[in-house]
Amino acid sequence: MRKLILTFVTVALLAGLLAWAMMRDSGYLLVAVGQYSVEMSLATAAVILLLAYLLLRVIGALRRWLVSASKGIISSDWFYRVRRDRARTTLGFSHYLQGQWRLAERNLTRGAKFSDAPALNYLGAAIAAHELGDKQQAGRYLQQAEGVAQDSAAAIVKAKLYLEDRDYKSALVVLQQLHKSQPQDTSVLPLMVAARRGLADWDGLKGMLKDLKRHKVFSETGFQALQREVYLGLFRNHVGSVAGEAGQLWQEAPAPLRRDQEIVAVYARCLVASGKAEACGEAEKLLRKTINQQWSDKLVSLYGECAAEDAIQQLKTAEAWLPAHRDNAVLLATLGKLSARNRLWGKARDYLNKSLAVEPRADVYAQLGKLLAQLGEEQQSAKCYREGLVLAINS
Repeated sequence: MRKLILTFVTVALLAGLLAWAMMRDSGYLLVAVGQYSVEMSLATAAVILLLAYLLLRVIGALRRWLVSASKGIISSDWFYRVRRDRARTTLGFSHYLQGQWRLAERNLTRGAKFSDAPALNYLGAAIAAHELGDKQQAGRYLQQAEGVAQDSAAAIVKAKLYLEDRDYKSALVVLQQLHKSQPQDTSVLPLMVAARRGLADWDGLKGMLKDLKRHKVFSETGFQALQREVYLGLFRNHVGSVAGEAGQLWQEAPAPLRRDQEIVAVYARCLVASGKAEACGEAEKLLRKTINQQWSDKLVSLYGECAAEDAIQQLKTAEAWLPAHRDNAVLLATLGKLSARNRLWGKARDYLNKSLAVEPRADVYAQLGKLLAQLGEEQQSAKCYREGLVLAINS
């Protein structure tokens, strides 16, 4: 407003001065361009210049008004788009939570441009596309998320999708890269456990146990269950390998696991499978000690497979368990096996028949059939094999 008033005052003063000058000497103005010329009084020229000046000022003001108005229109349109896309994002995540994957994918991708966190939009869309079975599109969304993400969220989602597809190898590659770049991020560890478990990578899991315990990734119960699973897998992998390797693993195992009956059974099987007399003797001692502490039919059955150096003493050890477990079919079958190893055919036959009387089992029929064949009783042997086969088929 001040600028406008000052302009008019200035124009008025100039007009007054011009009028005063023309009253003293009106003069004239001649403008010649080539063959053309224009002649006018100074008063007329002054009026024309004043009108031209005013016209230019009006045009300038109009231009400024139009620019300001257009900016207002653009600003209003921008805010409309922002509100619209944020509403799409909200709606997309609502569809996501409801499992409406196609609607979630559509709204999340459309709302990504003006979203406060576009990476989340693309990650949600990737999961939705994956749920719809479009893995290629899910991969493209993940690439877009990686392009705008400021954290490890894109890599985490990619690994989870690999795990869901049971592509454990690819998941582990992604997680290892992420763990290498961000070793302080413990959220990666449970996913690495899942990937290694899927690959049955027990050695790799064993190497993670220390970090898992230090960072308290699992509850104490969960950690102990995982630790047990890892050592069971390791021992099973050592069945049939060098007994010394299994022995080293046994020494490394935590004390509570060395009292676990299933782990004792797997380790003992490793020793027996080696075929070495020393290893079988160690297995017999371990099984005897564990059975005396806590009875286990599985361990008793395995005890019969151990070829101890002193077979008579091994049989006496097993017979010492009989008073407390007189009707135990597994113990009776084990005694029959140990008696046969000591060439006590009558005792072996008696124990095996008692075992079958308590609980008919196909493997015991097979043992008795083999024993009867050795004794030359072919018909009875064949009958045992038949009954065992029928039992195995029907079980």
